[in-house]
Amino acid sequence: MDQEHPDNQESSRRRPLAWATVLTTVGVAVSALGMAGGLAARSSGPKQYGPGTPVNQVRFTVTVLGARIGLLQSDFSGAAKRSLIVKMRVVNDGKNSASVSVALATGLAGEPTPGNYKQVGAMTGLAADGSKTSSVEPGLPIEAEASWELAPGVSPAKVTIALRQWEYRPGFTDEQYSWWMSKLSTVIAEVTVPVARS
Repeated sequence: MDQEHPDNQESSRRRPLAWATVLTTVGVAVSALGMAGGLAARSSGPKQYGPGTPVNQVRFTVTVLGARIGLLQSDFSGAAKRSLIVKMRVVNDGKNSASVSVALATGLAGEPTPGNYKQVGAMTGLAADGSKTSSVEPGLPIEAEASWELAPGVSPAKVTIALRQWEYRPGFTDEQYSWWMSKLSTVIAEVTVPVARS
């Protein structure tokens, strides 16, 4: 009967030891990664908030305060329309003034059903002294109201407002930096508030 060569015996003993070392190293690395949060399930989609939570959109910080149903007078017609009105506090975190009805309104939308975004119907602003304002000045908070006309008989118990993230970057063909926002911009937060009964 042939006897195994001593070198082969030594090699056979080393293989299990080498595999044990590799498996132990991999196990320690995976454990460390898991403790550091690398294996944690990442939440997908926008963060969910309730009323009174400031949301940083980069250009603005918006705090949705509440919602109600009321009659709104249009600037262009004499008839007041039954509307869903959402009140918020807004701070301009940029360095230039921004329009309430264009810039601010572009960054948010109503969300009647998940993922279905409805553009703001009208947007108004009130300065700290209670006077109407059409702009948000840097560092000067205002109160703003976003509204959507309601169909007859529709009285939602709650409303969700979607807030999109602004970007400050150069254009595709222009190297000058400016603020960018569109309907395709990332929705970073959804704020759900009850609608006060009138």
